[in-house]
Amino acid sequence: MRERDDSLSREVESLKSKIQELEQLARGRGLAGVFNFRPSQVEEGKVPTPA
Repeated sequence: MRERDDSLSREVESLKSKIQELEQLARGRGLAGVFNFRPSQVEEGKVPTPA
């Protein structure tokens, strides 16, 4: 049981550090930069229609 708790604790800490890294990237590059969205990637003739 203790090993499981230790393993979960390490996983939580790892996830916290990954979240902090993503937050820093989002602040530094903007959220669109993190996901690499580019409006120019829309193919010609296939413009998305608004909902």
